[in-house]
Amino acid sequence: MTRTGEYRVTWTIDLSADSAEHAARKALAIHRNPVSIATVFQVQPHEVSREAAGMRNRKPLVKVMRWLGPVETVDLSALDGDPGV
Repeated sequence: MTRTGEYRVTWTIDLSADSAEHAARKALAIHRNPVSIATVFQVQPHEVSREAAGMRNRKPLVKVMRWLGPVETVDLSALDGDPGV
């Protein structure tokens, strides 16, 4: 059985827009479009741990990510319909 891990998954697009919010809305519309060809992702495995920050009496936890492997390009353009999640 495969162990579930942590991954950073990114999808990148360059857009022209009137503002940052407008660009984000355009990207979201493209990504949610069922016939979109936005199906290529960059995926990198990582490990997330919580470590104590360097304070004397109170030690709040900070999120620390350690990268476990190289970035992999995953092209899902051959999928038709349900991604099977």
